[in-house]
Amino acid sequence: MFSRRNMREKAYFYTDIIKKSTADKLGEEGLL
Repeated sequence: MFSRRNMREKAYFYTDIIKKSTADKLGEEGLL
């Protein structure tokens, strides 16, 4: 059972993880 709020919170959570992992990759390549 997923409420819309729960889905939205999960979406923000995963978006944050993706942003952090992307930033880590860019940082490793010296782009940040």
